[in-house]
Amino acid sequence: MLESIRQIKDAGCDPAAIEQITVTTNPRWFAVCNKSEPQTGLEAKFSYRLTAAMALLGINTADLAVYSDATCRREDLIALRDRVSVVGDPTLADTASRVVVDMLDGSTRSADHDLAVPNDPEETALRLKAKSATLLGDGRMGALWQAVSELNGGPGGVTRLAGALAGAD
Repeated sequence: MLESIRQIKDAGCDPAAIEQITVTTNPRWFAVCNKSEPQTGLEAKFSYRLTAAMALLGINTADLAVYSDATCRREDLIALRDRVSVVGDPTLADTASRVVVDMLDGSTRSADHDLAVPNDPEETALRLKAKSATLLGDGRMGALWQAVSELNGGPGGVTRLAGALAGAD
């Protein structure tokens, strides 16, 4: 769902001009990811509605610090969250979503994404590096990326990866 939102946002979507957002996903995720009005940071991580609003408003959803009780109480997020509907479609793959954004001017923006469909490796690498840097910091991200890059380079690659994961630079 976040990938679909990113595509829509990257194509130029002003959150202030949104009338309604419809997120379609396989209903098997509803029990886990469909907290409609999260009150805590932990619940926020599992709310299609709130994370959609966060992403559309430019909040870095890869940053674990943004999932807080205060985030759940932000009026701008609540206002946008309340315009998000989540519907189930059992014909969608477990790894797929569809997002449709109806704009106040009557136009529509939409995007589909399936995590199981291979993406451009260079784009994936850039996005993984950015997410790793957000979570680990630039230094640890660089060490981890280098270790992963060397996995096929012989038996020492796994040792370097283990060291990078443990925090040894």
